[in-house]
Amino acid sequence: MKNNNLTIGILGGFVLGSYLGMLFTQEKREIAKNKIVDNANNLKKMVKHSTNILNDTISEKINSLKNQSQQLKENAIVVIEQEKTKLENIKDINKSVFL
Repeated sequence: MKNNNLTIGILGGFVLGSYLGMLFTQEKREIAKNKIVDNANNLKKMVKHSTNILNDTISEKINSLKNQSQQLKENAIVVIEQEKTKLENIKDINKSVFL
């Protein structure tokens, strides 16, 4: 999250700085317009890159959680089978004692 906040802060500062720079310069409108377009395109690329990184991170976490849950399920099945076997053994002992 810190990286995302930092990225958003940097991007926001970049946009705000570009806008304020345009307000205080005496350049021709066409040059100013081109700078705004270039800055917007750069911002778009940065956001897309950040989004891709975020998507990759989320996908990795989801896959990790899926693997962990599958392992827990398999472990639970083994423990349940062991406990069933113990229960059957106790039943057999009880039968032999009471017969």
